[in-house]
Amino acid sequence: MTTHNKTTPNDAEPSRSAARDGINVLTPRQRRTCALAWCDQLTRAQIAAAHGVHPEAIKKRIQRARRRLRAAGIDPPGDSRRRHRAPIAQLSAFQNV
Repeated sequence: MTTHNKTTPNDAEPSRSAARDGINVLTPRQRRTCALAWCDQLTRAQIAAAHGVHPEAIKKRIQRARRRLRAAGIDPPGDSRRRHRAPIAQLSAFQNV
């Protein structure tokens, strides 16, 4: 007897929930910065200009956000430390920031 694993819309819900929980661990400033970097694909220089800060400040903000997301068990986009965690392919959670 063969069983087939079919993905249903409800199967994606835990990942979306993890993404929402993950972005909730970020500060509002980190959420805005990460949304610009990961969703809008802006460079650190572009984000820095928009926020009126030095690009190094944006780099640190993103580093801290990645650290917080990893601590919450979520892999940030482009994270080279990927393990068996909930992927944050659900970037739509950031788009509502």
